[in-house]
Amino acid sequence: LAIAVGFSYIAVQSVSYSGYVDVDWVKIQKDIKTQIDLDNDGKITTKDLKLYWLKVKSLLTHKMPSAGGFSAGFLYGLSSK
Repeated sequence: LAIAVGFSYIAVQSVSYSGYVDVDWVKIQKDIKTQIDLDNDGKITTKDLKLYWLKVKSLLTHKMPSAGGFSAGFLYGLSSK
């Protein structure tokens, strides 16, 4: 995924540099920031990260009988590396 995003950025930047398109990077940054800023305070903070974790956890534990066990195992897996 990261490689695809990187190549996409290079492609868009190359086309922009060649003069074929005009990319409004300020608008793109503003639009992405509004999507990431979940608490709508105008800043990307740890509170936004916590809100994302709650969304991810809700998605991954949907209809699971033991959501607490999933979280513990997931965090243990992350810390074991």
